[in-house]
Amino acid sequence: MSVFNFHGLKFDWSLGCLAINESVFMWVLESFYLNFTKDLFLLQIDCKKLGDGLIYEDVDGSNVFPHFYGPSRSFVPLTLDMVVKSEGLILSNGKFVCSMLN
Repeated sequence: MSVFNFHGLKFDWSLGCLAINESVFMWVLESFYLNFTKDLFLLQIDCKKLGDGLIYEDVDGSNVFPHFYGPSRSFVPLTLDMVVKSEGLILSNGKFVCSMLN
């Protein structure tokens, strides 16, 4: 089984999970990844394949967001079979763009 070598950034480790949420995706990108100098990709993930590693949590008393911790909260990397589609993100005029964001 192929595995991505992605274990998250310091921000993800401080949370102990990967945040997975379309509604706050652009805010997270612009708040934490503007200075990211390496290749950055947007992944479309088959959430059914995440199993017990995907947990929906109340973050502020009124919003519930999905977080990926890995099987049994092991924080293991995503496996390639979990990824449906991927595309590189390009920073243009202070905004991230790719066709998957449209």
